[in-house]
Amino acid sequence: MSQKDRLSAAYEDVRTDDSNTCWATFSSSAKGVSPEESGDKLEDLMKQFTDSNVLFAFFRLTTGDALSVRTKFAFMTWIGEKGSPMSKARAGPNKRVIQQVITNFAWEGTFSELKELDLKAIETEVRRAGGANYDAQA
Repeated sequence: MSQKDRLSAAYEDVRTDDSNTCWATFSSSAKGVSPEESGDKLEDLMKQFTDSNVLFAFFRLTTGDALSVRTKFAFMTWIGEKGSPMSKARAGPNKRVIQQVITNFAWEGTFSELKELDLKAIETEVRRAGGANYDAQA
């Protein structure tokens, strides 16, 4: 299986309604981008980021009310503030590689400090970026 096939498989696993997977991370290294971890709880996604790693994350949120349910997708770049200069430098070119596979998302964010990783705030931003949202105007 090629690198692009592995990336696509992880991406599609998050996107498909038949899967419980709601997030996937992708590492950035001198060898390129590789799928890393995946899971079914966004709280577990937030545990993947350290102050020294560089990761890309693709995740979904399901929102809705009594009338409709909507799935919204997001892409996040994490560049840990204590990461090596080379790993930080590779983040840009590797982001272009992963975004050739991960093409559909409503929100994109870049973070570098652990204190910025507030899951509730990120969820609110994704909901706002995703268009109409009638559940309590969040």
